[in-house]
Amino acid sequence: MRALRAFLAAGAGVGLTIGLARPLPPPIQPVPAPAAVPDGAADAVTRPVPARVWVRAAAGDVVHLVLGEGRLQPATVEVAEGGQVRLLVANRSRRPRNLVIPDFHLTGMALPPGEENYIEFTADRKGDFPMYSDASQPGRPEPGMLAMLRVR
Repeated sequence: MRALRAFLAAGAGVGLTIGLARPLPPPIQPVPAPAAVPDGAADAVTRPVPARVWVRAAAGDVVHLVLGEGRLQPATVEVAEGGQVRLLVANRSRRPRNLVIPDFHLTGMALPPGEENYIEFTADRKGDFPMYSDASQPGRPEPGMLAMLRVR
């Protein structure tokens, strides 16, 4: 520390610029999601969705899940037992992510940053089931990338 103070006091550090190795990305600004996505229009939704903690979906609704940097939103998705669940999974992070729902034997493909994909299944039993991303280490949820599927 003394050496650094002496270095700077001598004027050797004048004009020295200290910066980040790469610029920080701009923060994600919430944008309202479209009301509905027609069948076959997976590329129709290209904007980030607002941060939500809880979503209750009726049969046939499309639920938007956002895989972000250290977060999976919404944190809880509630659906009715026996209903068809349709998830639109959007990767809004800077690296590939996927969605896993192990209790329903579902593992989504690894989505590159900015990509989206649908996952459809029938919620055939009641309970609370974890959903997570494990793209970096299969079988182990990434930190912060955990949500709950609640079937009632």
